[in-house]
Amino acid sequence: MKIVLKSLTLTNFKGIRSLVIPFNDEVTEIAGENEIGKTTIMDAFLWLLFGKDSNDSTTFNIKTLDKNNEAIPRLPHEVTGELETDGFPIKLRRLYEEKWTRKRGSEDQVFDGHETSYFIDDVPVKQNEYKARISSIVDEGLFKLLTNCLYFNQMDWTKRREILIKIAGNPSDEVITESSQTLGDKFKKLLTDLKGLTLDQYKQKISAQKKKIVEQLQSIPARIDEVLRSIPEPEDYEFIERKIEEGKIKILAFDKLINDKAEAHKEELKEIQNKQDKVHELTTLLKVREFEVKQEASKGLNDYKGKRNALHQEQSNLITEKNNLSRPITIAETHIIDLRGKLEGLREEWTKENAKEFHLDPLDAICPVCKRRFDNADQKDIELREDFNTNKANKLKKINENGVQYKEDLEKAQNEVTELTKKRSDLDINIEEYNKKIQEASLNRPAEISIETLVVADTKWSDLHRQIELIEEEIREKPALDLGKLEKDKQDANTALDGLKAKLAVKETIAKQEARKEELLAEERKMAAELSLLEGEEFVIQQFENTKINMVEIAVNSMFALARFRLFKRQINGGIEPCCDTLVNGVPYPDVNNAGKIQVGLDIIKSMSAFHEVWAPVWVDNSEAVNILPKMDSQLIALYVTTDKQLIIR
Repeated sequence: MKIVLKSLTLTNFKGIRSLVIPFNDEVTEIAGENEIGKTTIMDAFLWLLFGKDSNDSTTFNIKTLDKNNEAIPRLPHEVTGELETDGFPIKLRRLYEEKWTRKRGSEDQVFDGHETSYFIDDVPVKQNEYKARISSIVDEGLFKLLTNCLYFNQMDWTKRREILIKIAGNPSDEVITESSQTLGDKFKKLLTDLKGLTLDQYKQKISAQKKKIVEQLQSIPARIDEVLRSIPEPEDYEFIERKIEEGKIKILAFDKLINDKAEAHKEELKEIQNKQDKVHELTTLLKVREFEVKQEASKGLNDYKGKRNALHQEQSNLITEKNNLSRPITIAETHIIDLRGKLEGLREEWTKENAKEFHLDPLDAICPVCKRRFDNADQKDIELREDFNTNKANKLKKINENGVQYKEDLEKAQNEVTELTKKRSDLDINIEEYNKKIQEASLNRPAEISIETLVVADTKWSDLHRQIELIEEEIREKPALDLGKLEKDKQDANTALDGLKAKLAVKETIAKQEARKEELLAEERKMAAELSLLEGEEFVIQQFENTKINMVEIAVNSMFALARFRLFKRQINGGIEPCCDTLVNGVPYPDVNNAGKIQVGLDIIKSMSAFHEVWAPVWVDNSEAVNILPKMDSQLIALYVTTDKQLIIR
């Protein structure tokens, strides 16, 4: 698609009161001194299409100002453009004006904001329709890329890089693999090892594995040093083992002496045991007799307490039974009051119903249509009177029946109250009788006696107690077996043996620590080998990326005549960092002069237009910096700074 700007008309736009500019299909030059409106023309064109200026701003001022730098009110601000897209004409117009309204009851108009109107081929349209029509011609972002020779290099480097790789295409993994004869097989293995991961993800995986191994490798020397420091100094372990055997023999000798002495004392121990058994037997008989004396002494008091407790319990049961009568008595009394009220209501209802008399309404004997008396009026009077008397008799009967039922219920409730009240009175009499019985029992309470005194005074108990004391005295007089010194000597021998065994155990500790040191050294060698393999994989990845980088940069740079691009930075440590630097004859874009920037910008536009097959008007500001502008397939609009006081269009 080729877009050609045929003409542009500005009315009250950024200080230009009225200007009509015809454009050449190939090159149009607009010249004049600074600040007389060259860039304003470019702003007007972009505002017409997208509502923005050449700096991509939507908030710039388009109003025409007076000598005091104040906006002139009520002026319409308008841009009209006539274009051709592949030879088809289209006329666009955007109008920005103030809104003035007159409020009710006021003669003066007041400012009420701004409004923008849109026209396509002189037909007013809504904003969304206007934007949709322009979008159908060309995307806004692509249009800026193809019309402003500085726009591409003003974009963020990530966006620039994305655009370049998109138009050049990314080489496939298979193409990269086949491009290297020396590393092709390793590249294939690398792609197999990815197993669904991206190359960056696989690099991160290897990096994490390396980091873990390096951390472990760094810790191993310290762990080995810790093992070495924990190994004790060796001793003469043959001498220690000989001393251990001697110690065991010495302990066996002590055990024999102790056993022999204990055997000799066995008969004495047997006699003592018999006496202790006799003491146990007599102690049992003593406790039995003590229990019998206490039981006999406590019998009278226990009988009294049992009888008194039984009287209290029976009295308590009667009190509970009496208390349980209160609720049913209250319920029955409440029911009696309710029934009496109902009977009184029935009497009033019967008196009222019985006093009713029949009265014929005269209107019941007159036809509501013709207003004449019914021929059978007398018969109707008789029928109505009979119905009245029948209904009255039925109601009185029903009232009497209810009254009979209520009286029966009342009599039943009254009998229930009488019966329950009598029962409660009888219970009061019984409770009082139990009070008398409890008082009589208290008068016969046995006197308190000292149980312990009775036990000690008992002859049988005293005899048993004396026998126990005599036998225990005999046991105390028997000499005890004294094994203290032998046990002490044996304990000292065991302590010495334990010390020797502890020293011998150090031999095993040294062997374990030496084995642990060898394990750590073997682990260190294994990790070093794993680290070497991972570093080898990293080398293959780096070579794969280098190959891809070279292919991408060659493909990108082959599409431009002047511009060159560096898409990757090689770091000192061998790593690769993505970038997008524009170069002109090897010089970075920021360091290139204005002429170089314009020329490389036009070169980029030419390639981008060819790739997208869209050629749009290219605006070149400060064109005086370039001796000769290159020939473009797009329409070229060059803005020159000259000494002319008025705009020159040629």
